[in-house]
Amino acid sequence: MDYYIQKDTFSLSVNNYAYWNWWVCGIKVETSDKCTVDCNDLSYLGRAIEFKGHTINTKVLGNTMNTCMDGIVFVSNAGLGNQGSETQPSDNYWQNVGERHTYSYYSDMAQWTFFVRDNTGYVPLINYAPDTDPPSTAINYEFSDPDASHYCTGLPVPLLISYGLELKIAANELVYQVNPQQNKWFGKKYLYNKLKKEPEILSYDTIFSFAYDSLQQTPISKLYDYNEMVGDILTDSTLVLQLLQLNSNIVATNNLEDNHKFVNEIYLSSFAQGIDSIDPAQYSNLYELAMKCPYTEGDAVYGARVMLSIIDSTLVFFNDCEQFSQTGDKSLVSNIGETKSNKGKINPSFTFYPNPANDKLIIEIDGTIDSELFFMFYNVNNIEVLRKSCEGSFTKLIVSTKNINSGVYYCKVMDNKSILQTEKIVIIK
Repeated sequence: MDYYIQKDTFSLSVNNYAYWNWWVCGIKVETSDKCTVDCNDLSYLGRAIEFKGHTINTKVLGNTMNTCMDGIVFVSNAGLGNQGSETQPSDNYWQNVGERHTYSYYSDMAQWTFFVRDNTGYVPLINYAPDTDPPSTAINYEFSDPDASHYCTGLPVPLLISYGLELKIAANELVYQVNPQQNKWFGKKYLYNKLKKEPEILSYDTIFSFAYDSLQQTPISKLYDYNEMVGDILTDSTLVLQLLQLNSNIVATNNLEDNHKFVNEIYLSSFAQGIDSIDPAQYSNLYELAMKCPYTEGDAVYGARVMLSIIDSTLVFFNDCEQFSQTGDKSLVSNIGETKSNKGKINPSFTFYPNPANDKLIIEIDGTIDSELFFMFYNVNNIEVLRKSCEGSFTKLIVSTKNINSGVYYCKVMDNKSILQTEKIVIIK
């Protein structure tokens, strides 16, 4: 399905970007293919645009990023495809970006090219991928036609080579450095859906025909049939039995397909029939799936989260893979140690217990404090729910969590210069 985020304005409406606003993101695209993010104005944000998970064949064009800490960020991302072409620049514009024009964290952007206009502001000069060894640039760019009209003038211009990305997927020529098996499956699923929706592509190259015939024999084709039918349940309840049979006939070949089958079965045996409750065993298994990483376990994770939220709207879900370190630390959770602002200094570390917590959380410190500390608690939607601060010499802090609902949160510990540590906290009432 195509999604468009176009000609919008995203801003904090302030004339500064404090470090603790780093997590404020203007546009986020997560595990959604074939999107278009173009001609937007983004200012005074932590991250202007972020792509997470599988977002293949997505366009990011003609966006203006003004006074943001980071411009375009990629997290556990398999790549978007080339942006622009040799005759049409991608026309993204960076102005007064504080840290990086592009930032790639456990992502695979280097195989794609951003075609840019050779003018000040249109060339992404600060590109960083800290998880490579040694650290490298996040993206590659090449100069395009300097006389081309700006993308956002609305002229019909060729932006991508027609079906070049799909051809690579069909021929198994696309190399995934991040979650390779899962992203290869996502790519095949995307290709099959596109070939079903646009069958004229089959006549463009015999490779497409071979790939289509091959995918017809896989669970991907049956999952496609299921998804095409399931939307009609609201108007035809007799489809439930057909879908149960179709789902049971899927012979899963990997964990992503297994997870889809599991979520489909629970949905069809309960919610699809107007039953908004499930048995304890189903609840436990569904909750376990909901807490897993959607980039490695598939979008069935989101399906599990939606169903559980229908049962209990106070639940929140978050996996460590959905968070990333701003300093380039390879840990997705802990962010202890050397940072840009305190290089050479050993930061204090913090121990949180009990975890899970009920009505109070104890934080113990190991190390020396020489400035005021901030303890900021966020839910999985990056909304701050609690903040504590302290300064001076201390070894223990007791935080009341009586007014925090059950769920998963993370606590960000900061001094006046940098993030010292990020810790996942579970609250159970």
